[in-house]
Amino acid sequence: ITFLNMLMSGHIYDENNFNIVHWKFTLNIPSIEEFNSSQISSKSKSIEVPHTWNNLDAKMGGDYLRTISSYQTLFEINETILLQKKRVFIEFGAVNSVATVYLNGRYIGNHVGGFQIFRFDLTDYIQEGENILTVFADNRQSESFYPQFADFTFFGGIYRPVKLIFKSNEAHFDLSDFGSKGIYITPTV
Repeated sequence: ITFLNMLMSGHIYDENNFNIVHWKFTLNIPSIEEFNSSQISSKSKSIEVPHTWNNLDAKMGGDYLRTISSYQTLFEINETILLQKKRVFIEFGAVNSVATVYLNGRYIGNHVGGFQIFRFDLTDYIQEGENILTVFADNRQSESFYPQFADFTFFGGIYRPVKLIFKSNEAHFDLSDFGSKGIYITPTV
């Protein structure tokens, strides 16, 4: 379990320093619907993110595994965060190719595209104490997005950092705007 000890002791949270690194990984699950996202799978193994299940495929030659796999992690939110009414976001550097995210067994959202930052607002789903975050990474070929094939491996997994971001509930830039900084300048001529 990753604890937000700095918050419990009254320190100010530095959003650049809280990456979620330790995860439980289950390779090649039959379907998202059949997987219990409200508890850590007993079939999982410990890994660190960034991670891909295709890291050795290129060395082996031939085909590489395109499937759905799950990543799960536990983190605690203390009463201080809830009392301060902070907005809690999860930021993914990239998940290839489709990411489906659950918190405490509740669906949070879906992101298509494996090469860019995206975020979800977890505030309404967070509970005091232990929280279970489940991310399904799906690198199967699909007709609904590009690229479908190329001269490189479509690495499956959470292959860039993941972090929690805490923002004031009163005022902050929009963090749900496709992973951007939420600031735009439009010049007039």
